[in-house]
Amino acid sequence: MINKICSNHTGDSRKNHPYKFLKVDNYQKQKWDMRSSLGFYGGYNYLIEPTGYCVQYRKEGEETAAVIGYNKDSIHICMAGDFNVEMPTTGQIETLKKMLFEKMKTYFLTIKDIYYHRDLQENRNCPGDLIGKDWIKNLLEPAILPPEDKEKVDNLIIQKMTIIQQILALIQRLKELLS
Repeated sequence: MINKICSNHTGDSRKNHPYKFLKVDNYQKQKWDMRSSLGFYGGYNYLIEPTGYCVQYRKEGEETAAVIGYNKDSIHICMAGDFNVEMPTTGQIETLKKMLFEKMKTYFLTIKDIYYHRDLQENRNCPGDLIGKDWIKNLLEPAILPPEDKEKVDNLIIQKMTIIQQILALIQRLKELLS
């Protein structure tokens, strides 16, 4: 079950090579040789090129090779570039923003469920020093969900809580019967 979204960067400047899809695919084939069901070796689910064009290495829910310990329950989105020396392009930002809202809606996630690679794995600075702690939060917060979407999410949360309460009651009843 998807419960996180993780933001990454390739760590290789766009100035060296503007398009990274094949470069990342070849590098990660040599490093892990972990072929996806889509036939690629890139360890991320998605890569956003400098133009904003998004390409997919792995299906959502398929095991990734992106962040140790978080490769089965997360969606990994990587942006091409080294954000220690350059910022994401406008195209990358717009695509990332759209994707994050779409994935949050699909998997009932919040801004609190979005992480940087460095948040989940020690000794990493991915997605780079120029991407501050609140960069994604500031990117997403100005946008407001339409009222009908908020209502749907609220109703689903209530339904989930009701089911959890029913399960807990059943467990308690089973304990009593087994005692």
